[in-house]
Amino acid sequence: MRSENATRPKVGRIDRMTISIIERLEATGERIVRVITNRGERAADCYVLCLGSWSPLLVRNLGVRLHVYPVKGYSITIPVEEGHTSPAVGGIDEERKLAYSPLGDQVRLTTVAEFTGYDTQHSPQDFEYLLQSARDLLPNAGNYANAEYWVGLRPMTPDSLPVLGTARHHNLYFNTGHGHMGWTMACGTASLTADLVAGRTPELPVDHLRLR
Repeated sequence: MRSENATRPKVGRIDRMTISIIERLEATGERIVRVITNRGERAADCYVLCLGSWSPLLVRNLGVRLHVYPVKGYSITIPVEEGHTSPAVGGIDEERKLAYSPLGDQVRLTTVAEFTGYDTQHSPQDFEYLLQSARDLLPNAGNYANAEYWVGLRPMTPDSLPVLGTARHHNLYFNTGHGHMGWTMACGTASLTADLVAGRTPELPVDHLRLR
């Protein structure tokens, strides 16, 4: 009689570690051999690079040119209170270049983006166009007086497609460059990446998403 454990597939060990700063990757030939952090070195069989806009900085010293660029985006999130008529579904106003999405008892709105490198500073004036456009399009969507302001860097690629798969180093997998569609594509690209790492054929072709 076989034990229950005998029927279970063998899986690799997964270690969890709190890392404050990843300093660099080190490679030998076509293989990554370790990650150097401020808490010591870590070695693994495979590595996944998923650092958004900061992904190119980590592989630059390896001679890898990753075409992912930080694009500074702005958004506001307003609370929906009694008497407000917020949109039931998300949408885009092409004329104002304004996108909006309901999030439970909130509405999030976003518009222009700009190339400023890795600068994330902002001022109230940076949100004036966004606020005015939102009020013109959705005047009763929520309480604009209590809006939350956010600025972040979107990891954009020239063709607006994420970068997956491997390149020079056969055990370094890319999962980055999702642009402004990070939450939309995160689960799908994570599944594709898991298939690639495990040596399975992905459900969708990824050759056109590989680093070229």
